[in-house]
Amino acid sequence: MGLSHYFTGKPCVRGHISRRIVSVKGCEACQHARYLENAEAVKRRAKLWKEANRDRVRECTRLKRASDPEAARAKEAAYRPAYKEKTRVRVRAWRDENIDRYRAYQADWKSKNRTVVAGYSQHRRALQLSVESTLTPEEVTEVTRLQNGKCAYCRSASKLTIDHIIALSKGGTNTRRNIQMLCKSCNSRKHVSDPIDFAQRQGFLL
Repeated sequence: MGLSHYFTGKPCVRGHISRRIVSVKGCEACQHARYLENAEAVKRRAKLWKEANRDRVRECTRLKRASDPEAARAKEAAYRPAYKEKTRVRVRAWRDENIDRYRAYQADWKSKNRTVVAGYSQHRRALQLSVESTLTPEEVTEVTRLQNGKCAYCRSASKLTIDHIIALSKGGTNTRRNIQMLCKSCNSRKHVSDPIDFAQRQGFLL
């Protein structure tokens, strides 16, 4: 691959002592000055080109990430906090303009991620009660896997819900070590009962 820039040490026709760009055979400082003079027009042209070449842009982005994944992750990490508010405003504007589509997307996502949604709800409740809350969706999935997808009491494989072994209202924490997966029926019957008392009522303990 050839050089993209070169330097002669001589001033250009406008007096800039700057690198020359091989592709345009011009001074880098001159190109930058022209960009500043026509920044909005350049941005519009770039936006139109990207919209017309989405597949090409995606492929270039994919290849760039694959060639240096660490640099890509660092760039994304730096972008998120710097443009967090800008992104939030853009997303909010899109949502307001496409409210029906947004609601349909939300309903579909929630129906496919009931456990995650339940985890968010439990996290909010734990914060309201000022108790420790470090439970993650991945940990809920792991507990469900360890129980073979069955209720910890009746062994039913019906829809499982998160149960705090020691209820949050009784000082329990919203953490992995304090949850088990119960069917709705067992969860409702247990409610805020002490786990040992409830297990005895179910005949599991003497």
